[in-house]
Amino acid sequence: MPYLHYQKIFEKDIMSGGVMQSVMGTVFARAYFKNLKVAITGDSLAEQNWGSVDSQSTELRTTGYLTTTNALLAKPYDMPYACNFGYSGQRVAYFLSQFSANCGAYITANDVDHLYITYPSNDIEDQTRTAQAVIDDYESLIDLAVATGVKHIFCNGAQPRGDWESETAGDLTHNVEKLHDVHNGIRALCENYSNVHFVDFFNLMVDPAITEPTSGLTYYPLDEGFINSDGVHLAPYGTYTIQTVIKGILENIGEWAEPKELISTDNAFNLNPDMAGTGGNISTGASGVAADDTRIQRGSGSTMTIVGSKDIQYIFGISQVTQKLEVTNNSASAEDCYFYVEYPEPDVDLEIGEGIQTTSYVKITEATNINTIYLYNRVTIGGVNYIARDMNTVSTQKVPDTSQTGNVDMVLRNEALPVPSAGTTTRCQQLIRIGSIADAGTETATVHVGRSIMEVV
Repeated sequence: MPYLHYQKIFEKDIMSGGVMQSVMGTVFARAYFKNLKVAITGDSLAEQNWGSVDSQSTELRTTGYLTTTNALLAKPYDMPYACNFGYSGQRVAYFLSQFSANCGAYITANDVDHLYITYPSNDIEDQTRTAQAVIDDYESLIDLAVATGVKHIFCNGAQPRGDWESETAGDLTHNVEKLHDVHNGIRALCENYSNVHFVDFFNLMVDPAITEPTSGLTYYPLDEGFINSDGVHLAPYGTYTIQTVIKGILENIGEWAEPKELISTDNAFNLNPDMAGTGGNISTGASGVAADDTRIQRGSGSTMTIVGSKDIQYIFGISQVTQKLEVTNNSASAEDCYFYVEYPEPDVDLEIGEGIQTTSYVKITEATNINTIYLYNRVTIGGVNYIARDMNTVSTQKVPDTSQTGNVDMVLRNEALPVPSAGTTTRCQQLIRIGSIADAGTETATVHVGRSIMEVV
């Protein structure tokens, strides 16, 4: 069942006899909410920087740029994993050959609002195909996408590369020149369509002082925080940077507006969605106070400390009571802590096809050497674990330091994994997990958790 809580705000005019009613020149309108449906195609940036589902019915969300965008825009997108048509290692000619039968068919069948096409990075080093051949294929792909009737199409520009230092001078010149030629060609293509938008983040990631010596073109990431150690795939700060560009585009075309109200608690079954009181459970590694019917504890290690307190924060401009978590770790090992949004864990009756979804407002006001801050959802029924993670990272990634991003507002939501048989849960574990990086010196985080609801969907 799709959720209609904050998603895109539309205005509907109040009409009277065909005339818009107004008083003193002010037009009265009412807002309603709608999920935006999304699809993606492309290379490993689509496949790996998006999300995946493993064979054990465990849903894993990465810090992919659209996942990040969704969290930082208060979940405008309905993002089932079936909407991802990423092909790791492939080139734009392959995307083109697969589009109609796969991604295009999905768009048509599901009335998709937005399509994202990731940049064909794998085409750059192929010296058998010119930049113009790649651009021509890209134009054909866009034409097929437009023909589906999708409302808006977003095309990534070039991604800077950090893996060409060992190339020969000739190969480096070829790669850098072709990178820029394809980048500029896609930009020009997008200008030919009213509903195709160029997502240009290149200049935000490169250091203009670092150039390829023959062509004089910039190519190298400004900061290793943008790109992973492989020099190709996005790191969390890279995904965050792209999100800022996407947000600007969505605002400019009227496809996103900041939420005006908190998600409803009408369907919540957890006892304290608004973090009231101070009677919660303070466990290992924790001190201070926890909101009623919640729990704070160190999850692993022996050094990390967590101080709990209550405060009021504005998250997406909406004032709310929050559980404040101040986390510090000075050990050489990676450690983590948990904040349970309901404790003790409830027993929940589920019917076939139902699952448990958790949504939490979160503000990060400090993050230094933090590996991950994510929402974890584990439901155990019939002896099987159904696990979902929103904004989970892997060991080679980390949360961008707030010295780079400033304060960060997010809405985290775990999509419910449907159970195949009815029963009562033996575990219902819904928590915010904060993990530190090993051997990073001092690791600190300050996280404020606002309204959090658990509901059966």
